[in-house]
Order: sequence, then structure tokens, then C-alpha cells
Amino acid sequence: LTCGQHLHFEVRAVGDVVVNPYGWIAPTMTVDPWYLESNEQSYNLWATRPALISTADQYPGAGDTGLPEPVVDQISLLIDDGSPDFSSEGDCFTDGTGSQSYNNQYHYAPVDGEESCWAQWLIEPDAFSPPGYYDLYAHIPDHNNASLHSLYTIAHHGQTSQAHVVQLAYPNPEHSAWAYLGRYQFAMNSTTTEYVRLDDDMPGFEDPANANRIVLADAICLVPAQTWQLPAQTLYFSWAEAVIMAGVTYNNEDIVAYDPAAGTWSLYFDGSDVGLADVNVDAFALLANGDILLSVDEPVEDLNGLDKADDADVIRFIPTSLGQNTAGSFTLYLSAATFGLEDPINGLDRDIDAISFIPGGELLISTTNDVADLFVGYFADEDLVYWDPWLFIPNWMPYFDGSDVGLSDNSEDVNGAWIDLDMGGIYLTTTGNFAV
Repeated sequence: LTCGQHLHFEVRAVGDVVVNPYGWIAPTMTVDPWYLESNEQSYNLWATRPALISTADQYPGAGDTGLPEPVVDQISLLIDDGSPDFSSEGDCFTDGTGSQSYNNQYHYAPVDGEESCWAQWLIEPDAFSPPGYYDLYAHIPDHNNASLHSLYTIAHHGQTSQAHVVQLAYPNPEHSAWAYLGRYQFAMNSTTTEYVRLDDDMPGFEDPANANRIVLADAICLVPAQTWQLPAQTLYFSWAEAVIMAGVTYNNEDIVAYDPAAGTWSLYFDGSDVGLADVNVDAFALLANGDILLSVDEPVEDLNGLDKADDADVIRFIPTSLGQNTAGSFTLYLSAATFGLEDPINGLDRDIDAISFIPGGELLISTTNDVADLFVGYFADEDLVYWDPWLFIPNWMPYFDGSDVGLSDNSEDVNGAWIDLDMGGIYLTTTGNFAV
């Protein structure tokens, strides 16, 4: 159906503040422009960013730039309108036939009829449909007087959801007769009533253009959902002491790569080759250009390009050539003294033991001990904090409070962190056993 309409939407955070759902990825220590506009942070809410172009078949993007609509190729449960699990309430639904319908049979009812009635497909558990997530589809016969706006109600796993369909649009040259109604979790047990219901009218959604049209009830089907997963990503580790992986010894100044697809380990960064022998790399972050941010557990001196660095500093390793991390130079990335992490007067140890970045691009850290300082901030060793340069007095601000989720014992100091900038997850390691 080509009629010029299109959808606008917005996302609001707590406090009814509009946020930018496309996120913000920028160079380190630069600020999200949406933050300047609204004092709110951007969040990338897309698993795959949709296309910003128009096409006949968008769900929600075009070509390979958006999320593809799930394919109806492994139907687990199909309920036709001739099945005992199909029923209708009221006298408004009439039998119809046609080669474009499933099994040449369908039911139809006038929109906004005098009676309130509906068609229903009851979802009964069977041996082929275990509990879990399913992609739900409705078969829409080809009819030139089909509804411009039809309401499906889905009862699933103790919840009720709705799907709105322009039935007149199906089928079309770009799409089959199966309309995708969404992904839902189904309990598939005898104690939970689950169904799909199609109403003949839509209170609150009246549209004069929909008058004198009909709603079409044919078949529905459930397809086991393939869980959306990120491609297998290489994982990077550095340990507090030497370890042996697949017969190879890696030291605590090294960064080691693990390829989950191949199940192999390899040396990514050899600290001893660049002046960090016998120094524990206790925090690191990999930058997109191939540079590596590091923090070590004790002061170091005489590095190539850097005279000395404290254990609360963050230093930057710049490889001589991309991917060749056996030679290169160092620069100071974050000075502990400048950012309030050095306190020689009181003898406080504020060693950094975790580095990452928040979606706004600001540096995120965790420290080996608690910090309570009027001029620095207040945070514990199980917390993650980021430097906010846009405050009236720039300071470290809380990002993740470990004690709020049960990380409060001495063994639960966060000593490793990675923020998934695309999906928003926080990945952590702790110094010892944890219970949350």
C-alpha cells in the first residue's frame, strides 16, 4: 500500500525527557551534542541501525542495513480458521473462499459492525512447541476491500500485547501474505490461557477511511525465534599472574586474545617487549585506531616516549604499525594528579584497575580502594565512575553503583570492566568470588 504515510516516534527517559535513540560515538573526552541540547545522554537502542531511506519493504530498514523480518521457514504451530482451535464470537464473521487464502478458506466481518465480535485462535501446547519465544504471523488473504487498520490482541505468558496491521497491504510485490505480528514469549502449558484474537472494530482508533471495509481472519503460525546475537567477537584478557593457556605461558604484563569461533589463544600485546616486564597490567582498553590504554599496578619509568607513570595514571601505547604490538611508544593519557587520583599527602592508594568508555565517549574507571574526597568525589572499589568535564566543577560522576546490586564484600571489588556501546551491557570481573 503506497499512500504517503510514515511513522515518527521518540524515546523518553525517566522524568519524561526525550533521548536520542541513535546514540553518540565520538573521540575520547568529547561530549554528546544531545547532552548539550537536553542535558541528557544519548543511548543507542538499535540492535542494527535502520536505513534512513524509503523503500517498499521496510522492517524497519532497507536492504541489509536494517533488521530483516524473520522468515516463515520453520513453522512449529499453525492454526487455520478451519481448525478446532479457531472460533468466533458473535454473528458478524462469515465464511469466505478464495485461492489467496490459506487452504482456500477464510472468515471476514465488517469493520465497526453493529455487534462487537472477534475471531480467536487458541494456542494449545503440543509436543512440537516447547515454552519459549516465537515469531508470530497472520495470513492475510488478497482482498480489495480489506481493512486499513486491524487490531490483533496476543495473550502470551500471562501478558497481553497488541499488533496493528494494514490488511489491505497484503500481499504485495515485495511481501508474502504472512504479516509479521512480532516476537512473544509463550508459556505453552495447560494452566496459562494463550491466544491470538482479531476484533471487528478498534475502539479509540476509528478511521473514516476504514468504514465499509472488512477484517480478514485466516491462519496464524508460530515460528521458534532465533535469538538475536552479536557476531562472535574476539575477547581480550590480562591476568594478575602468569597463566598457561593451550600450553603457552602468558605473563601479567601481556594482553591475550581469544577467538571464540576457532577456540584459539594468541598474544596480542607483549608488555616485556615495550618496557613493562614484571609489571602487572591491571587495566586496559583497546581503541578503534589500534592504540591501547593501560594502567599498571606500580609506578614505571623510562618507557619509550614517557619518563615515568604512576599506578593511578592511564598511559597510551601507540604501536609502530597497526596490529604489531611488540614495538611502539607511550604517552600520558590521564594524569592521576590532574584528575584527583593522586594523594601523596594522605598516602591513599587510588590505583586504577578497570578502564572503559561510556556511550558519550567519557573515560570510565574503577579503583582498587574507596575514594571519599570533596574535590574528587565519593565512590567505592566496586563502582564505575566517569569524568564529566561539563560540570561547573569537573569531577568524577557515578555510572554503576556496585553496592546497589549486591557487590559489597571485600572480594567483590570490580577489577575489570567493558561497556558494550551498541547494546548497553556492562561486563565486569571482580577480585574474588561474588554473589549478586
